[in-house]
Amino acid sequence: MDDITLALVADAWSRTGRVSVRAESASPGTARLRSGMPIAVDAARLDAPRLPLAPALKPLQQLDRSLCEIEQRFGAARREWVVLEMEYSDAPGCI
Repeated sequence: MDDITLALVADAWSRTGRVSVRAESASPGTARLRSGMPIAVDAARLDAPRLPLAPALKPLQQLDRSLCEIEQRFGAARREWVVLEMEYSDAPGCI
């Protein structure tokens, strides 16, 4: 997983105030991100929802997609709150 993508998406979803983000893996302990940086991971829970990540997207593309998913799930006002808190002035609108 790309470090920046993971950080941006986890931050955006966490800022909704309605989602808690945890790193989980089938092999709990320590995982390594694409940069080589280690990250502590808990055991995966089968019933836990997953962050919708698309490995082919660049970090800002994934953030934009996540903001639209936040809007679909929680409404435009919550998306705008997240954009404001992240100080992401270049956030495109959702279609």
